[in-house]
Amino acid sequence: MEKVKHISSNKTGHEKKRVAAYCRVSTERDDQADSFEMQTKYYDEFIHNNPDWEFVGIYADRGISGTDAKKRPEFQRMIADALDGKIDIILCKSISRFSRNLLDCVEYMQKMQKAGIEIRFEKEGISTNDPNAFMVFGIMATIAQSESESISRNIRWSCQNRFEKGEYSLGNSRILGYGTKHDGTIYINDDAWIVRKIFEMFLAGHSYPAIAAAVNEAGGHSVTGRPLTADTVRGILMNETFVGDKYLQKRAPKNFLTHKPDNSIEHASYYVTDGHPAIIDRETWNQVQKKLKERKVERKVGIYFLPGKSHFLYGKVYCGNCGALYQRRNSGSGENTHKRWCCKERRKGKQGNGCKNRTVSEKDLLSFINMEFRLRWNVAETINPDMFQKYVVKITVYPDLLRITWKGDREQ
Repeated sequence: MEKVKHISSNKTGHEKKRVAAYCRVSTERDDQADSFEMQTKYYDEFIHNNPDWEFVGIYADRGISGTDAKKRPEFQRMIADALDGKIDIILCKSISRFSRNLLDCVEYMQKMQKAGIEIRFEKEGISTNDPNAFMVFGIMATIAQSESESISRNIRWSCQNRFEKGEYSLGNSRILGYGTKHDGTIYINDDAWIVRKIFEMFLAGHSYPAIAAAVNEAGGHSVTGRPLTADTVRGILMNETFVGDKYLQKRAPKNFLTHKPDNSIEHASYYVTDGHPAIIDRETWNQVQKKLKERKVERKVGIYFLPGKSHFLYGKVYCGNCGALYQRRNSGSGENTHKRWCCKERRKGKQGNGCKNRTVSEKDLLSFINMEFRLRWNVAETINPDMFQKYVVKITVYPDLLRITWKGDREQ
């Protein structure tokens, strides 16, 4: 006779499924904010009202596009929790809320299925536990991606149409010194002094770090409210918005999936002049742009002038043999230490171009400049650096002589 051994179960009833929901809206608009709140409230009540379910939580990304899963923090947190064994079922309103990127859809669905986690899409009535789920899911995901691409094209067309009419928006609190009213009117706000101070100090010869430090100390800040940095100052000086202009669509429109500029997309750029109130007058703007352009040219030939730190001759002394810049260096030692100027290429030795032009002592260089200024204008013994910068283009060092090129002279 067969013996049957009865084993009592440790379980007191069926286990509850641990359930979470994922919600997403792509913008911060008021109408989508209402949709977002309704989604989260609905799923909170829906899960709690099912006695067979245990509520895990609501994972919600607000104001984030669905085309790139890696840029959705709550989505990534949900996936991590699911793979850690904390979730059995994920609820989502639709496939497009889960992802508008076909590759992302398939990748994450497969991950969840392999981990034994079910995903349910309410609008489409699909569950990843269904035998035909992958086929239907692929079709629906393709449609969702196609819809996203269509929306992207419509937005590009709308922007292009507005740009052609010279219409644009600075956005809310996105440009320092400006604000936008509800009707779209752009106005100058109380932070405009920060911008004016930056332009003023730059024309006075201060460096980017010095400007940032001084304006921060005076109570200034960036558009985000954080302290100004050298890079922020440089960006402000180059931004045409502050003179009342706007350069529209500087770069190619972004790809709807990668969100990076796509050069394969045809686009036109537009420059609107005096389209909104100016914080900086046109003359000041032009002076600053001219100075920025001169700095760019100087950097191409290796001149990196530091206001308040560089010698006034820096960037003005050149080799008559190879055309390279002359640099200031210490020579000698102890009490015999003195300054000399040497061809940049000569100092490189074998790594240079082979130039062997002479070095010249700073004392001789200054004496020569003094003599030339006295002959030309009968000025005092001491060189005025401002006057030097105003009238001298460069000094050329030849093996047997020095030559000054004055502004207005034809260079030889």
